[in-house]
Amino acid sequence: MLRSFSGGYHASSSIKCYFLTFITVTSYLLVNNYVSLNRFIWLVLLIMFGIIIFLLSPIGTCNKHLDDIERIIYKKKTIIVWCLEFSVALIFIVFNLPDAYISIVYSHLIVSLALISEKL
Repeated sequence: MLRSFSGGYHASSSIKCYFLTFITVTSYLLVNNYVSLNRFIWLVLLIMFGIIIFLLSPIGTCNKHLDDIERIIYKKKTIIVWCLEFSVALIFIVFNLPDAYISIVYSHLIVSLALISEKL
């Protein structure tokens, strides 16, 4: 849901989209299975990605141009969704449910990378 309001990079072809999706899913599985960080580090990463999302969003694309009013609306929705997802991740961190909070942190990484890629 966060990605739909924040915007960011969209692949120009189906092949590129499938390839990026494959890379994303594969890297998530590797991170989830082989990266061992403490909960504090995951929390710091979540906040860092949130800062990137707040600073860069929303970004329109060639398929979805945003006017000034849409930018304001999408910015507010992005902040609300991020805060909700952050709250849920924080609960998962407190209760030490790593599969759940790592998924949220990783999804925020993907949104951050999509925003940075489109900005560049």
